[in-house]
Amino acid sequence: MISAEIRAELLVLRKRPAVWVLLAAELALSLTFAYLLPITGYLSGRGSPGNGFATPEAYLAAALPDQLVPNTLGGMPLFGGALALIFGVLVAGSDYAWDTVKTRATQLRSRAQIGTAKLAGVAIGTLIAVVAAFAAGAVCSGLVAVTTGHPARWPDVAALLTGIGGGWLVLTMWAFCGAALGYLFRTVALPIGLGLVWIMGVENLITNVLGGQVSWLEPVRKVLPAADAGSVVGAIVRGTDLGAPPPGINFLSGGTQAVVILVAYLLAFAAVSLVTLRRRDISS
Repeated sequence: MISAEIRAELLVLRKRPAVWVLLAAELALSLTFAYLLPITGYLSGRGSPGNGFATPEAYLAAALPDQLVPNTLGGMPLFGGALALIFGVLVAGSDYAWDTVKTRATQLRSRAQIGTAKLAGVAIGTLIAVVAAFAAGAVCSGLVAVTTGHPARWPDVAALLTGIGGGWLVLTMWAFCGAALGYLFRTVALPIGLGLVWIMGVENLITNVLGGQVSWLEPVRKVLPAADAGSVVGAIVRGTDLGAPPPGINFLSGGTQAVVILVAYLLAFAAVSLVTLRRRDISS
């Protein structure tokens, strides 16, 4: 049963336009890369061997229902992770930006209660985002199958639940990272900037550029959060016909190892959030 504090936090999230904008951006990016671009490639009548689609039919095959799981997860390690981090920062840092943190602290029994409710709201929000992405992908892939006359072969329940669980873990880890940054810096703009620079710049440089050239970085890049987020998704979609792997997906670590590392990051970010909120002065 959801506590009153968590229900209140979910109400706040539901009333915030920024949350809906982030969800819309996630769905738009997912559907564009997973369906709009492949269908455009199919209608063009030309293949793209460099991208892993040698013929127009290969483009079409990538947009059919049996590819629902890899299509939905494809953008989550990079673009979805960046949006989830922004979501976490907004949830944690907005009370400081609006100067309402002291009011919140007087309404509940403890700061730990405030932080726990916020993190629970974040986790529920990321789950809703993942389920919404799968639902939107199912609608689009079903329409592709119907309009092109192809049979709709859907993934089995186990594959679907694995995909939802993997996507939820990836997005929640990044959202908790954003929350931890929001509590540490007690603002919104700076944590978002630092988080995006790390995801889009620093980790990408270490994982995809320097990691293969500097020997001592090889073991380091296998334990970085973005790299292991990509490895979790890579383990789930391995063997599917996605063409060239989307940005952010890799096969640096095994699926089990990557899951363990992401869970460790998630718990560490949650601990940082709660300890920081509990011990630091909340005055502006």
